[in-house]
Amino acid sequence: MKKLLFFVLAASISSLTFAQQDTSKIWETGGQIGINISEVGFYNWAKGGDNNLSGTSFLQLFANRNKNDWSWENKIDLEYGLKQEEGEILKKTDDRIEINSKLGKKAREHWFYTGYVNFKSQFDKGYDYDESETDPISKFLAPGYLTAGFGMDYKPNEYFSAMLSPISSRFIFILDQDIADVGDFGDGAEYDETGIKIKDGVTYRYEFGANLVLTFKKDIFKNVNLDTKLDLYSNYIENPENVDVDWQTTITMKVNDFLNVMFKTHLIYDDNTNVEWEENGIIHNSPITQFKQSLAVGLMYKF
Repeated sequence: MKKLLFFVLAASISSLTFAQQDTSKIWETGGQIGINISEVGFYNWAKGGDNNLSGTSFLQLFANRNKNDWSWENKIDLEYGLKQEEGEILKKTDDRIEINSKLGKKAREHWFYTGYVNFKSQFDKGYDYDESETDPISKFLAPGYLTAGFGMDYKPNEYFSAMLSPISSRFIFILDQDIADVGDFGDGAEYDETGIKIKDGVTYRYEFGANLVLTFKKDIFKNVNLDTKLDLYSNYIENPENVDVDWQTTITMKVNDFLNVMFKTHLIYDDNTNVEWEENGIIHNSPITQFKQSLAVGLMYKF
């Protein structure tokens, strides 16, 4: 499966390159690639501290086509990051695969009938390092999310979009039985009183509901770009009032043609994803808001 994904990605990159070289103004193609590195070193430092080195690489590609009343937008986002602390094993800090494709037919001014597909997963194994450094809690397609639907897209300008899909299907894959048995991404395994497994954890889940996606990308100041995407999903089949939230924001401050300062936040709430957390000394394993932020200086090249 990994080989298939990399083949698809390579084909997509080749297609984008060809499109840049051999198309008319109907296609708008491009992307950006970059790496952010952070290093902290101590030598006879009275206040203490651990030497560490971390780095994150990313690749974004897009290919958009507009002709007559039709609009077709395609985007690939890839991220991967590692951290090495003195005396510790190499740890993963970032890991993301997201592919989007959206096809629209103009209905009236600023409104489009739209169908879309979204895929999310990760490349590598992930661990809860406080619990175990050998038993992964995630892998490629464990979990993986595939969402598709139809609706209306409101695009009043080139930097804002509001897409509402009242008919949307989501497929959740946990294609590793050990991870599925834990039950962090769905119904886990069942065991008898002696600890013997009598029923496997669910490796596949289907949801049918409504999806609202808001996107905004614009230079808000000179050399400062804001790129944010808010994805809301309500499952009609089970607890529709518990809306899943995926909100990603990136602020990029350009220093020169290659050097950038990048601030990122990522907020997630998924009613079907259990997270271990502590409150008042009590350990819980249940859905809760997840949040990640990062600030980095690095090299980025746009093409």
